[in-house]
Parts: sequence; C-alpha cells; structure tokens
Amino acid sequence: MELSAQEVKNLSLRTVRCPLCNFPIDRVYQDSTGHKHVKCRKCKFEGAINLAYFRRKPGGRHRRKRYYGKRKSTTS
Repeated sequence: MELSAQEVKNLSLRTVRCPLCNFPIDRVYQDSTGHKHVKCRKCKFEGAINLAYFRRKPGGRHRRKRYYGKRKSTTS
C-alpha cells in the first residue's frame, strides 16, 4: 500500500467525461492508459472507452467526435 501511495504521490488526477453528455464519470491518474468500461449516471451511456482519447491534448475533442460520433442533443 505504501509503495502505491508513493508512486502516485507526484501524479495528478484527470476527469474522464461522458462522450455523449460531458458529465464527469471517472477520475484517473495521468499515466492511465487502455480501455475502461463505464456507465454514465446522467444519460445512461454504457460502454467501453479508450482513455487515450480522453486526455487533455489539442484536438482531443475531434478525436472523440470521430470515435464516438456526435453528442446527443440535450434540448427538448
């Protein structure tokens, strides 16, 4: 436990948001990679996401759009 705490001591957390409604669904450390199965509590999206598409990089919004498609309209 202490070793794990020391490893993440200098890492920052980032928020992973729902690709459809932009609701925060998880918090991961900056070195997290791979795929994760998530469920959004707001819009009920359930599926696997690639954490590489949810990093803070220029153009990330466009990669998510290309991978997951357009967001659902929240206006009625």
